[in-house]
Amino acid sequence: MEKLESKTVYFLVQFVKDGPGHGMYEVKIEGGQILGKIGGSLDLVGKFFDRSDPEVPKDYLLSATRFGSCSKLYLLQHVGDDGWWLRQSSTRSHDAYKGRVFDTVSKSLMPFKLPKVKKEALLISAYGKLYHIAHPSTRMPEPSFEVYDPDTGSWTTLSTFPDNCRYHIDGYAVCYDCILMSMDDRGNYWVYQVTLNQWKRVKIPTDRDSNDYYPFHGRAVVVGHTIYALSLYGDVMACSLMMEELADGSINYSLDKPVWLRGLRSLFFRDAKCEPIRTECLVHLGGLELLPFANCPTRF
Repeated sequence: MEKLESKTVYFLVQFVKDGPGHGMYEVKIEGGQILGKIGGSLDLVGKFFDRSDPEVPKDYLLSATRFGSCSKLYLLQHVGDDGWWLRQSSTRSHDAYKGRVFDTVSKSLMPFKLPKVKKEALLISAYGKLYHIAHPSTRMPEPSFEVYDPDTGSWTTLSTFPDNCRYHIDGYAVCYDCILMSMDDRGNYWVYQVTLNQWKRVKIPTDRDSNDYYPFHGRAVVVGHTIYALSLYGDVMACSLMMEELADGSINYSLDKPVWLRGLRSLFFRDAKCEPIRTECLVHLGGLELLPFANCPTRF
């Protein structure tokens, strides 16, 4: 009998009580089936940022991405707009901005070199480099966009996000030598051209169509020319980024109309108790296998 390929999915969970702020769990999948007892406890891989430590803020945000290898997870602890007063008024000596690399194999937790300016930001792994972009809504000082090159061990300042955009970045997709950003507003997408170091607004065919272009969150899955993403409304959407080269050599970007995969939907989307604290992501298992993963605490 042919042995089925086993795959492991790691995911981060935010804890709502005192103690560790986040934890990492793993789920093993074989032949399209989740191994282990359904509804049973999952294997805890690691805990991070213990809030009983006076050096760790009680309320913080976390951005994370896999970078460098399949086993390396980069964790960026920071405080949002409403929490920056902690760093100025608190008598504690903690620094609310920390970077750590967790190795899922060795279970080690090591610091990594931080970017120049500390702010609420998103970490993105793309094209062999690590991008650090501040949410435009934060209105923080420059540089707002930087990239880390592991070969040189240094951060480089990149082109600033357009000043007229003051939204929050909800999700992104890495494709076509670009990074597509989805903002927290219908029909509001931007593309960062990596080789040109330029930002371009993504066009939507008509204003009426913009109602169909919901924001998506987290990292999208790109298979061939199709982008699969988990929308903020619980469904999985599929669309493509279209490119048109103009006479002057510049490129216009647009999105075709999304197709909704109605069979893939968050089980917790309509549960009011889970709304503020559920964790969701879309996982690519290879080929056309997609796993919409969601979890919600059972005790509050």
